[in-house]
Amino acid sequence: MPETRGQVGNQVSDSSPSTGTAPATRPKTPAAVDPRTTVGAVVPAIAGTWSQSFPATPDQVREARQFLRRLLGDWARGDDALACLSEIASNSVLHSNSRRPGGYFAVHVSRWPWMLRVAVEDEGGPWGHQHDGDDQRGRGLLIVEELASDWSVISNGAGARTVWFEISQRSHAGLSGTD
Repeated sequence: MPETRGQVGNQVSDSSPSTGTAPATRPKTPAAVDPRTTVGAVVPAIAGTWSQSFPATPDQVREARQFLRRLLGDWARGDDALACLSEIASNSVLHSNSRRPGGYFAVHVSRWPWMLRVAVEDEGGPWGHQHDGDDQRGRGLLIVEELASDWSVISNGAGARTVWFEISQRSHAGLSGTD
């Protein structure tokens, strides 16, 4: 996934996926076409990529949600995406090395007509994602598991960690509904 990280302090980067330069002109697509199900469809490889960095403080989780909300507009699965982002960004602020003074987390968003991918990059640290019985803590990734089409954790071994999720335009968890 091409990434252009903005500067800490809420600078936004809007980059072209092919060059990594800013700003980019978005292709005009007449209709949302899923190339996985439409033979011979020609669609842009990616409709847009955006990144923004945030100081790793609890109030910035709200700012990260607002950043994503602006990009999603009235997208049908927007509430699911915002819930997933909130959980992952909260984990970065509360549990990663980003919580140290001067720490940051970055949100990277890629959007196609049929899918959204959001990645939260932080400064790594110990990883533990189990919840303990009836304890109210540790359930955030269960929410992500339920709402996202797919998700994973990537660590580069040098301290940085990225937790990403994808949400398809279709309904989650095989439930029927209109999207």
